[in-house]
Amino acid sequence: ALYNSAESFPQPRCHPETRIELLEKLRDRLHEPQIRVVWLHGPAGAGKSAIMQTLSQQLEEMGNLGVTFFFKRGHPNRGNATVLFATLAYQLALFFPVVKEPILEQVRKKPLLAATSIASQLRELLVEPCQQVTHSTLPPRILLIDGLDECDGSAVQQEILRSVQHIFCEQALPVKLVIASRPEPEIQEIFKDPSFQGFHALNIEQSFRDVENFLRKEFSPHPG
Repeated sequence: ALYNSAESFPQPRCHPETRIELLEKLRDRLHEPQIRVVWLHGPAGAGKSAIMQTLSQQLEEMGNLGVTFFFKRGHPNRGNATVLFATLAYQLALFFPVVKEPILEQVRKKPLLAATSIASQLRELLVEPCQQVTHSTLPPRILLIDGLDECDGSAVQQEILRSVQHIFCEQALPVKLVIASRPEPEIQEIFKDPSFQGFHALNIEQSFRDVENFLRKEFSPHPG
């Protein structure tokens, strides 16, 4: 599920001469104080995962990368949300000491918590520990969730969006979200909810022009 997982090596990434403007827009939006959630959307095969991989690498080099989860349709663990919240909690504990002890305390009390229902994991691994954070001066971190539409069940997809909105955008943790998916109606419905304050959408199709320019350049006759 991690962006640099050995399982998906070599990871798909953007060619250095493509998606330049879109990646710049993504980074710029994440630096705007009023924006908390960025939704990158587009059709299947448009390159969303490659962009998210490249953005993850860039953010890591900048020291802003926090949590990543890459869904994959049909995968036993990444094709559903059974390990999503445990993975997010683990990575949050690494980057935010303020929630590390509350999360560890929950695991000490219930060692099999990661095997419980999604609702239980959400409540006890994330909601309750995050509620204990009243203030943080830590630098902001970016949470990236790729392929949300590849998670089994539209109801689960909606619950994930409601959950991350509540946990990370209404709490004191300095976290922003980038979520990539197809523009499925169920996902659009949640993003249209007024509770998604500081929301910004980016259509990946806006970046097709630089891919076209790159291909034209590569396939054009070379002198000599």
